[in-house]
Amino acid sequence: MSEARTITILLHYLKVAWRSIVRRKLFSAIAIGGLSIGIASVGLIVLYVQNEFSYDRFHPYADRIYRLTLDSKGPNGVNEFDGTSYPMGPGLKSEFPEIQEVARFKKEPTHLIRYGDKSFYEEHIVYTDSSIFKVFGFTLERGTSSALDDAGAVVLSHDAAQKYFGGEDPIGKLLQIDDSREIRVSAVLAPLRGNSHFQFDFLLPFSAYPVPSGYRLEDYRWLTFNNYLLLRKGTKPEALTAKFPIFLRKVFTPRIASRLVLNLEPLPDVHFDVSRGSDLGPTTNALYPRILLGLALALLLVACSNYMNMAAAQSLGRVREGGLRRILGGARLQLISQFLVESLVAVLAAFLIALLLIEVLTKPLADLLGVSLATGAGSYVLWGVLMGLITLAATIAGGIYPAVVITRVPPALTVRSGLSDTHDGGVLQKIMIVSQFAVSVGLLIATIIVYEQIR
Repeated sequence: MSEARTITILLHYLKVAWRSIVRRKLFSAIAIGGLSIGIASVGLIVLYVQNEFSYDRFHPYADRIYRLTLDSKGPNGVNEFDGTSYPMGPGLKSEFPEIQEVARFKKEPTHLIRYGDKSFYEEHIVYTDSSIFKVFGFTLERGTSSALDDAGAVVLSHDAAQKYFGGEDPIGKLLQIDDSREIRVSAVLAPLRGNSHFQFDFLLPFSAYPVPSGYRLEDYRWLTFNNYLLLRKGTKPEALTAKFPIFLRKVFTPRIASRLVLNLEPLPDVHFDVSRGSDLGPTTNALYPRILLGLALALLLVACSNYMNMAAAQSLGRVREGGLRRILGGARLQLISQFLVESLVAVLAAFLIALLLIEVLTKPLADLLGVSLATGAGSYVLWGVLMGLITLAATIAGGIYPAVVITRVPPALTVRSGLSDTHDGGVLQKIMIVSQFAVSVGLLIATIIVYEQIR
């Protein structure tokens, strides 16, 4: 078959498909609308799950950064802590060359910050080391990486700088903390390039940390600091943690050291560590996004099954049309191709509508959930393949089944009696309808359970 003839036949199939959709406006609107809503819902769920699993992966060394955590064995079981002591990280670095760098954090309670006539109670105030710019991918839009070398300095987040100074250059400006001391703005962080469990608006150096009465920074028993370790390339965290008991016996008494276990937690896993939590930001259970993926799969099955049932129901009125085409010389393969093209046109229309719905609904959904859902070209790559597979599966399901059922009926019988059903097709359709109903009920029950658990 020549290329020109192939194009002519394809254009004919497209024309017939368009006429079929237009001729059955209500039927087509229900089928395409239902499928598009299903695909859009799955797309939004995938975007949310992608958001959850993207935490702290934007850091250049994310695969080599670990949070140092502590387990303490007691008579009632094991107590898990996200905090360790101030000297713990540097002590481990000096003991083990596998550790390239250390960065520490200490979350502060709420303080009153004042600049001129502007004053706000701020919750996201953190003391840290200047080494955070060596460990993490935090970048500065103003200032240099030595911004925390001065005890009287403060590094602001982009939002905090806008909040207090607007379009004014904040570098060198003085802020007051609790009307008791002044800090000078030395740098401004650029907006984060991705999601992070680190939530801070004010970074202050540990050299200015006000140690409470009765405490010492060098006390290994003061376990309220967060230590993050950057390991050297090729270092296996399991091999390194196996050496930690030696260090513990050096800094604690044998009785205390025997009860303690130091762990290295991968940076991307911190967001999902609900048992330990994090002083620096909220955590969530990793089970929730996985459940949502299961619900998305069930929703997709319902949407595709509904479209397939609609296509099958529509085909029942076209058995005589198929019989006439075969009597006039149409091959079975041509009829199947025609139905596949018609299904492809409908599915592509549903897919385009779904993309539009995703674009329109993403921002309201993000605002409702309080998260950032990216819809740029890069975010579509992750689930674009999935959407393509959905399109392919729905096209085949909605085209092959009706075509096979229609072409199995003898042409003479369809023309003479107007037969509009077959035993095999009827049984399969009933199975599909019952399965769709069962999945829908299960999806509804699962949604209610998840909602009650989260609430």
